[in-house]
Amino acid sequence: MSQQPHLEESPEGRARHDSQDQPNHLNAKATQSALAIPEIILLISRYLDQQALAVCLRVCRQWQNVLHYQLWEVVEKRTGKWHWSGSAPWGPTLPLSCGNARYLRKLVLNIDGNTYSSIGLNSMHYPNLSELTVTTTRVYTIDNFHQFIDECLSPFIEQHQAGLKKLVLRVDEIKSLSDAMTSCSHLESLTARHSYFEYQEPDNWMDWYAAQGCRLKSLAIAGMRFVSPPFSFVMTETMTALLAKASDSTLQNLDLATGYPNDKALFLVMKSPDLRRLCWPGSGTIARLAKALEDNPSRSFCQKLESLSIPGQEDMDPADFQRVMKSLPSLTELNLEGGSGPITPSLMTLRLRKLRIDAFKEDPSTMIQDILCSVPTLEVLTVECMSESTILEDPRPWICTGLRELTTGIIVYSGIEGHGLIMDRLATLEKLERLTVLPAPYIFKKPSSINGAQARNMQLTLEMGLDRLSTLKQLRALKVADPTTEWGGDEAKWALKNWDRLIDLDVLADSAAVVLLYHRFHIHSIMPRQQCLEGLQRGRPQHEPQRQERRLNVTPPHGPLSIPELLDLTGRYLDRYSLAMCLRVCRQWRKVLHCQLWEVIEKRTGGWNWPGSVSRGPTLPLSSENASHLRKLVLRIDTSSDSSLDLNSMHYPNLSELTVSTLSAYEVDRLRRFLHDCLSPFIVQHQTSLKKLVLFVDEMKPLTDALLTCSRLESLTAWFQPTGQKQYFLGEKHQSDRWMEWYEAQGRRLKSLSFMGTRVGSLSAKLEMGEAMAAHLAKASESTLQDLELAIEYPTDKGLFLVMKSPNLKRLYWPGSRTIARLAKAFENDPQGSFCQKLESLSIPNLEDLDPADFQRVMKSLPSLTDLYLPKVCPHLATLKLRKLRIDECKEDSTTMVQDILCSMPTLEVLTADCVSESAIQEDPRPWICRGLRELTTAIIVSSGINGHRSIMERLATLERLEKLSVLSTRCISKNPRGANDAKAVNMQLTLAEGLDRLSTLRQLRAFKVADTTTRWGADEAKWALKNWGRLIDLDVFGDCEVIVFLHHRLRKIS
Repeated sequence: MSQQPHLEESPEGRARHDSQDQPNHLNAKATQSALAIPEIILLISRYLDQQALAVCLRVCRQWQNVLHYQLWEVVEKRTGKWHWSGSAPWGPTLPLSCGNARYLRKLVLNIDGNTYSSIGLNSMHYPNLSELTVTTTRVYTIDNFHQFIDECLSPFIEQHQAGLKKLVLRVDEIKSLSDAMTSCSHLESLTARHSYFEYQEPDNWMDWYAAQGCRLKSLAIAGMRFVSPPFSFVMTETMTALLAKASDSTLQNLDLATGYPNDKALFLVMKSPDLRRLCWPGSGTIARLAKALEDNPSRSFCQKLESLSIPGQEDMDPADFQRVMKSLPSLTELNLEGGSGPITPSLMTLRLRKLRIDAFKEDPSTMIQDILCSVPTLEVLTVECMSESTILEDPRPWICTGLRELTTGIIVYSGIEGHGLIMDRLATLEKLERLTVLPAPYIFKKPSSINGAQARNMQLTLEMGLDRLSTLKQLRALKVADPTTEWGGDEAKWALKNWDRLIDLDVLADSAAVVLLYHRFHIHSIMPRQQCLEGLQRGRPQHEPQRQERRLNVTPPHGPLSIPELLDLTGRYLDRYSLAMCLRVCRQWRKVLHCQLWEVIEKRTGGWNWPGSVSRGPTLPLSSENASHLRKLVLRIDTSSDSSLDLNSMHYPNLSELTVSTLSAYEVDRLRRFLHDCLSPFIVQHQTSLKKLVLFVDEMKPLTDALLTCSRLESLTAWFQPTGQKQYFLGEKHQSDRWMEWYEAQGRRLKSLSFMGTRVGSLSAKLEMGEAMAAHLAKASESTLQDLELAIEYPTDKGLFLVMKSPNLKRLYWPGSRTIARLAKAFENDPQGSFCQKLESLSIPNLEDLDPADFQRVMKSLPSLTDLYLPKVCPHLATLKLRKLRIDECKEDSTTMVQDILCSMPTLEVLTADCVSESAIQEDPRPWICRGLRELTTAIIVSSGINGHRSIMERLATLERLEKLSVLSTRCISKNPRGANDAKAVNMQLTLAEGLDRLSTLRQLRAFKVADTTTRWGADEAKWALKNWGRLIDLDVFGDCEVIVFLHHRLRKIS
């Protein structure tokens, strides 16, 4: 998407608008705000609850159009009444209509066991329903519930079987739903009670597995967690026989209840090679899982397992647990509940990133200390407690310096000394982003390692050493759940000063701290979430200061525009000036957006500038700190001066894109000296990070060795301009061996390759592939090229080589029409279709002397082609299934062909053409069938006055899905196209007098541009456009001062 204009117009600009009387040009681009971009509005809505979403619908018409359908994505139905998901049962019901029903994605049914008949499910159809959740709210009778399933729920599921992808059935007695559930051919996720699978015989269970179970991606069997399984741990002979015959499943997530049969659980695990997440029934079956892993030497299952949860660990043998851990090479997340034995030795061999240990029967603090000192890869740790005594007993340093989230209770018993000891340990976790300190549950159990009454929860206050945590510069969330920890004004000021990134705070504080923290966070909130407001209301200062303690809960992010991820995305849509202005909003915005300001920088003869700024503008103070943010560097070289760019004085560790070009006429010797002495060492220095190179300079030979060192290069654009001895990139035109060395070393690993150069010119290279290149073609390995752009004078044999060795090619810019015959012949000599089968976009800039037969043969060999650019009238285009077509800069009249395309190509979505004429429509009166057209860019010739205008308006009105309409100035009138030689031929006028009101059917129109200077809007056209085109955000028309002021203020009001 294009960059947005400045956030505000300068006072001089507003005065200039008001003072001019002559017609002006209004270019209102995307309502002048990042908050008017539909993608950003949609992302903001993901952080809002239903009530806040309803409030957002009142902001403006554009927000209402974008957010309206999201309000109806998740709806609950309770005893026949519709409610927003999560609202109170006594809340107002919603007027769900057929129009709103098409937006529904998720439906939650809360069923009252006494009033099944009032649910009324089948009274309406929901075409886009993909998720269904069914729960009961009261005690029910079995007979009534069976009646509800047979008469209501089963027909409803069968009615929506084609769209349902997720089923959550938190009810028992659902065996009668088997047929309805099996009919859901697109079901990917199933959550059901244990009773649904409990009494199934192996044959019946296998029927379910073959019909539906093997196609699921997620399966959760809910039940009690801490119940010893009454089933045998050994797989029966029947299940073993079925295991050998059954096909593999696509399961990635598997969650099993504790009482689920062990043989079926093992069956699902062993037949799921892509399993990523597993919740195992309990510790009693760990031995059987360990034996199954040992009995399978080929390791055909659990090799991709990343997350493992074991909710019940009673009587678990540490040896069995260790055997299981050794067999899971990809495990990075582990959740353990209810255990009692040591597990640290089993974790030493793993590269865990997330670990949760909960509900242990004894004090786990010693084990936690051992983990912190032994697992360096840990990033998220959730445990019940750690204690001062274990740190004294084991003084090893914590090596998990990459820890980002820590949730634990902390026990101290030696006052300030104990607090300082633990604070110093926490201070070493410099990458910590979230810290949650819970009340330690083992204080009241009096474990042997703590002296009973002296033990207490750690106090995070300045008196106890909170200032030692000033090293936690990355901290974004802090929660202290201990009721004995109270913050005052000093703690609040210290936190705001030292933790710049803090956005989530939950502490117990007095009135002074509440007022200080509330105002600090509140002044930067935009559209705060409802729950944030409710939490802040508890700490809102009153007119009379109150002395009692208050609970401050500043939940993130206070407003969607305080979320770093959302701020980062918003910054991507802003230009440099607006981005610099955003840095002044607040400290949080500056921290997030500062790096974006330095991602793309130009360097001109020693000075740093933002891209697009004037050459005489001020240079920027690029420092080592800012250099780490640099992603793209643009070098503008002036070889007329001896001043060096001094590139190698600083290193840019994250530099991934480099563009080099010359500013003025150059001297060959100076350019070669710069390339050899300066640019080549710079490329070699950044060889490991560079992914894209754009080199708009001649004399590429000095850079050959440097380019070959870039092992991660994915995109290369080189300026192809033969000079003097007709030297080509990387060697003479006949040196195929040197060219092949470059191809094998680097060319075949590229994803995008572009040789820029002369677009229109005589082709000097031979059309046939020589014997040397043909020999290399048979031996060379295939490339990963997806985009290929070739200059006119690039050798055809090398161009054909690249095309024929790129099976994944998706975009091709072919040199010209003279080589189309050679390309057609290559397709004929390849009956297997080994290349260009995935080609989606084809551009041919030069079509002089094109043979229609060759062109047709090429088109028939491209089954995936959807995007085509031609500067010439060509036959047989109407037979293609194109989605994007561009036909412009034609030397002959193209109006007849454009009319034929509009009447014959129903798949077209984007069309760019030179001209559409009234005469061509009169000669071919067929209706336009491209009803899915979204973008139309063309000039329109009218030769019969108002009747011609209205006839074409009626044609445009049939394109109801049109989102972008650009009417250009008709350049074809001077070329005398058919029907345009009439003296009355003019550009079409899009005004109300000429029938503009007939375009009221274009409800989806978002961008409208009229380039003809004779079309001038007045106030009536402006009011009509704002009334009928509710989604309009991009407007480019000519109008008088009154129209400009009216539309300008209307669009600014939206933004």
